[in-house]
Amino acid sequence: MDGPQVTVYGLGERFQREVASSRSLDPFWWARAVPASFQTRFDDVAVPPERRCGSEPMCPDGRTAPWVQGLGPVFDKVVKPLLGRLAVTGAQLERWVAVRQCAAPLFVMAPGDPQATELFVQACVSLGDVRGAEQALRYGLRAGDANRQHALRLDLAEILYATARPAEADAMLREVLAATSGQDSLHARAAAMLRAAAGE
Repeated sequence: MDGPQVTVYGLGERFQREVASSRSLDPFWWARAVPASFQTRFDDVAVPPERRCGSEPMCPDGRTAPWVQGLGPVFDKVVKPLLGRLAVTGAQLERWVAVRQCAAPLFVMAPGDPQATELFVQACVSLGDVRGAEQALRYGLRAGDANRQHALRLDLAEILYATARPAEADAMLREVLAATSGQDSLHARAAAMLRAAAGE
């Protein structure tokens, strides 16, 4: 509900079944219905030949395919609001499988987005998938907005400490300290984590 406007989503049985499945859902499921003619046309008009990578949503080098990036406005308007609400509600109900399924497309399309990444990482950790959480955080650090990366580094440092890699965690926290001011809440959190790791 947004002011006087009420939006009603109808979730089909297949979608409900897939979201509840423990099998990881393709984060680009929403783009699979896009006709190949659009993909080809978009590449021809908007993408230099050296940046094209075919019809798959993910390029071999790990980039999101340009034609998928071109669907960003549609994703933001149609898909993101629905998945965002489902992921937040799932987290409130602690339905972590559904949260992971719904949050995956969000953080793939907006690497480093704090809410999407936090939801996906929280779901992975709750499901015992520490490796998946670490991969998501590293993906966000590589591809996300530089201004959002300090919070991701703090979350990744927690995982590194939990998996017995204190030297790497310490280095990551020192990066945050060097890049933030003493008045910043992220700076304070990084300093507290370093003190705790040192047993202070």
